[in-house]
Amino acid sequence: MTAHASLAPPPRELELTGGHGNPPDRPGFDLPEELIGSPAHQAVAERLVRRGHAAPRTGAEDAWLRVRRVTNIDLPPEGYELRHDADGVDIVAPQIAGLRHGLTTMSLLLGSTQSLRTGDRVPLPRLHVRDWPAIENRGLMLDISRNKVPTNETLERLVDQMAELKLNQLQLYTEHTFAYTGHERVWENASALMPEDVRHLGRYCADRGIELVPNQQSFGHFHRWLVHEPYRSLAECPDGVVHSWSRSPEPFSLCPTDPGSLELLEDLYGQLLPLFESRLFNVGLDETFDIGQGRSRSACERSSRGAVYLDFLRAVHERVSGSGHRMMFWGDIVVSNPAMARQLPTDAIALLWGYEADHPFAEQAALVAEAGMEFYVCPGTSSWNSFSGRWTNARENCARAALAAMEHGATGYLIADWGDNGHLQPLTITLPGLVAGAAFSWNPEAATTNSALPMEEALDSTLMAASQGRALLELGDAYRTTRVQLVNGTVAFRLLMSLEDPLTQRGLQRLTLAELEAARSGIDDLKSSIGPARLAGPGEELVRRELHWTCAILDLAYDLGALRVRQAPEGRSEDLPAGDRRRLATDLEALTDEREELWLARNRPGGWDDTRARLAEVHALLAAG
Repeated sequence: MTAHASLAPPPRELELTGGHGNPPDRPGFDLPEELIGSPAHQAVAERLVRRGHAAPRTGAEDAWLRVRRVTNIDLPPEGYELRHDADGVDIVAPQIAGLRHGLTTMSLLLGSTQSLRTGDRVPLPRLHVRDWPAIENRGLMLDISRNKVPTNETLERLVDQMAELKLNQLQLYTEHTFAYTGHERVWENASALMPEDVRHLGRYCADRGIELVPNQQSFGHFHRWLVHEPYRSLAECPDGVVHSWSRSPEPFSLCPTDPGSLELLEDLYGQLLPLFESRLFNVGLDETFDIGQGRSRSACERSSRGAVYLDFLRAVHERVSGSGHRMMFWGDIVVSNPAMARQLPTDAIALLWGYEADHPFAEQAALVAEAGMEFYVCPGTSSWNSFSGRWTNARENCARAALAAMEHGATGYLIADWGDNGHLQPLTITLPGLVAGAAFSWNPEAATTNSALPMEEALDSTLMAASQGRALLELGDAYRTTRVQLVNGTVAFRLLMSLEDPLTQRGLQRLTLAELEAARSGIDDLKSSIGPARLAGPGEELVRRELHWTCAILDLAYDLGALRVRQAPEGRSEDLPAGDRRRLATDLEALTDEREELWLARNRPGGWDDTRARLAEVHALLAAG
């Protein structure tokens, strides 16, 4: 594959002008002062050295790479032009952001996995690139509350990957994992981010052209606070409700009619927001299903649940605006109640989320656009509740979001990566959805056909791990082996992690023994396709181990599923032969220990105990008797 074919995002315009060339043995750089020593500059220099060239000279009169800002060029702020000809490489752009993107493209052209693996100077094509983003704001929202809080090193590596993918916003989804002073009981066992961690990450992002946007749940999904005293008294349902993010009933949402709810939020916002340069702020406000079931019932009966929700949203907005920020909020309540859209604060930004391949982004975007609201579309990586991801679902979900964004004028595209039910998927599993979303938000034409995005090579480049991209994509489509397809998860995950339920309760009664055996056979083939570490890139051996662990947990889940199907008609776990259950329990114990090692290689220890407890429940069911 030629170097230009591995570019992700694919450039908007690329013309091959004929022939090839290579940099001189010791290339010279001519850069604006603002970019000298920048991460983008260093990335190009490092890849030249890995190809066997001497360290580049900066400020050379005979520069091979010439980068300059040009104000009279017809390109958007992040646009750039790159030309490689017999005289070297010229990159021009109207702003530093565009020059940074041009240098990133140059780095990718230099960094084919073949050249990085062997040190060969793979010839570079002569070409002309004219490139710019279709959507202004392109970001990732990473769940750090269920249950993984990444180490600073992991976050830095992720930000580097985001910069390479030309993303420009990052949010860390937070329920209870920021170290608020005076609220230590909530976060003391979570390895929460400290203020200095946030400041450091903000600077690291800014150096790479990425805006770190604050994020704090402020209504629903507040259960991590409300299970503790004295916060329980602020809950809508202090005695608890059944919800999808806990194994037992517990309080979930703040009570919108209790003034103490807003007083608490004022305290949190006052501590959090000064740490960020960004003027945006995602306050959540989604999935408030329990409103009206408890303390706000009488208020909801006097008016409506929608009116009570809207009053609380406005009160939150008043506090966000008073701090000099612009409120972002999840739009699920609004799209389920279209009349509400015209009553919202005019400067609020709605985040339209949905994670299935057929999610109606176009219909929802049309609704909020007609109401005059600014909005982002928010697809997902489809990694959670899966072990191995749902690659085809992620691709179609991200593509549909990008096309709807273009049709209806979204100002942003936010890729969500969640951690439901213990965040058991390795970080590597999220990359196909991240790469696809980044590519489509920059160049939606790539969303119209599978051949427009070179995923295998793009993943190899992003991972700095030769020949692992194909294995990652095949793992991501392992869920398609069975005809049973689930919403928001995979058969393998449900078979293992919902072992206490009979197959009939999860809709898995249509599984056949032949399908499950075929799935196991496919996993065996996949194991052999995961190559050894060959690039010595950052974390490549860790990537390989994560892929092997994923194969092993899938094999265990399908093995368990086949045994359960044989115990027709309900496939209850207690009906399995004791010897088979003990064998599976032993295998799961070993995989749990290995998962802990892999977890701690990328993440802080807080949260692992919760995840291990979920696996321990499954182990206990298997080991019983």
